[in-house]
Amino acid sequence: MTDVDKARHAKLCQMTGKVDEAAPMKNLKKVDCDLLPPCSKTVRNKLQRAHFVSIVWGNAESAHPDGELDPCDYGWQMKGGNYVPVWFSGPSVPCDLFEDEETTDVADQEVQNGTEDDVAEYEESNSESEVEWNDDSGSEDEL
Repeated sequence: MTDVDKARHAKLCQMTGKVDEAAPMKNLKKVDCDLLPPCSKTVRNKLQRAHFVSIVWGNAESAHPDGELDPCDYGWQMKGGNYVPVWFSGPSVPCDLFEDEETTDVADQEVQNGTEDDVAEYEESNSESEVEWNDDSGSEDEL
């Protein structure tokens, strides 16, 4: 699988199991989203920030190590006089999520058909790295 978003979707499907048509959100409540890989927009912002930092470190011996580059072009934004990371850009839900029912039914069928293949492919490639679900919402790592 070469698409980050497809891998994220396949992992979500693997974590939630079979979707119950009567209560589609039932299994989603048990998912720890921290275990999902980031979406492509988040990965892009992280890579841009890492690239900017590598440019600065690569020019550390010069008087202007940023090379007159604008950090805002590399995944940062100015807030309160400080640069802070841009964590996510763009809409948070797909545009087609709120389309009319006829279009949505066709899109749902296409997603369901592709999802089984994506999940099977993902499970084959990551069978040794499965994470057990824990009902304890707080982990020891977070403390």
